[in-house]
Amino acid sequence: MTKRIGILTGGGDAPGLNPAIKYIVKKASQVGYETFGITDGWKGLLEPGIEKITDLGSDLQKRLEVSAMELIKNRIHEFEWKDLVKNARLSIAPLSKSDVSKWGKKPGTNLGSSRTNPFAKGNDRSKILIENIEKLGLDYIVALGGEDTQTVGYRLSDLGKNVIGIPKTIDGDLPGTDYTLGFRTAVGVIKKNVEIADGTARSHNQTTVVETMGRHSGLLAYEGAHSTNVGMVLIPEYSPSLEEIKTILMRRKEQGVSYDIILVSEGTKIRDYEDRSSAAKGDEFGHVKFD
Repeated sequence: MTKRIGILTGGGDAPGLNPAIKYIVKKASQVGYETFGITDGWKGLLEPGIEKITDLGSDLQKRLEVSAMELIKNRIHEFEWKDLVKNARLSIAPLSKSDVSKWGKKPGTNLGSSRTNPFAKGNDRSKILIENIEKLGLDYIVALGGEDTQTVGYRLSDLGKNVIGIPKTIDGDLPGTDYTLGFRTAVGVIKKNVEIADGTARSHNQTTVVETMGRHSGLLAYEGAHSTNVGMVLIPEYSPSLEEIKTILMRRKEQGVSYDIILVSEGTKIRDYEDRSSAAKGDEFGHVKFD
């Protein structure tokens, strides 16, 4: 019997996701495996109605053909795979080499994403998740995502399901791997933005702050600092006081530095300064949204 692979992306989007999905589909087809795209991360395997799908082959194909005709009838001729699937009121559909042929150079994820946690405290839907995987006959789940997505995958594998995790994190905060989709591109973006900020700061002899991603890890800001001309980098692993920051900047000024760039990870806390994030509402993984 042909093996079936379900592919999903979770958490924030990042460069490299679409090319990775394309590669998975290509390699799977070479060994005769069927591949299915799951929309919006783990949420796609929890959608109401998914359990009523009895045939991942011809049944879905007919619905997709009807969906395509509806879109064309409405004069929507250039639609993406996800548009087709969503219009057919589906959250999972076949993903062929022709479907992903142009995904290689597209940023983001054409499968869609979400921050859904099937194991969320007070709203555990892991039983539904497992039941749907079994009803759909998926032999493997390939999950592309960061620590939250991979934590769900790990817990799912503990319950006997075959899960392959592909690390994706712009923050670079995923342990157990020295490479993640999105990280190197993000470092390049920091370098480009610091170069832009540098021109203005130098022109006006001012100190400019450039914020980077990095909720709990300062690796992205640290790597960005090493590839650019910045005077200071602030990371979540150390909480400086405003006095410390002022002292360093004043010392640099005395040394003849006329302007500065400070690179700051988004999760950096300033010592003795009120932290309001604890009062903010978090997502299903407990993460607070930074404004």
